[in-house]
Amino acid sequence: MVLDAGVLPLLRNLLSSSKASIVKEAAWAACNILAGTERQRELFIAADLLAPLVKVLSHPEPKYVFFLF
Repeated sequence: MVLDAGVLPLLRNLLSSSKASIVKEAAWAACNILAGTERQRELFIAADLLAPLVKVLSHPEPKYVFFLF
């Protein structure tokens, strides 16, 4: 599984990128992980990635939020 390969710490950096296109893909990946299995959600939470994802969702520029829906 990709999560076992150590991708979650990298995802944190991507979620805080200054490039909207990178943030978009990272947020999309985060949402896919959260829509996965219970184990995948647990790994995501254990990697402390909820706060960075919430930060993206709270961004004042709508383009950072709209691409997730």
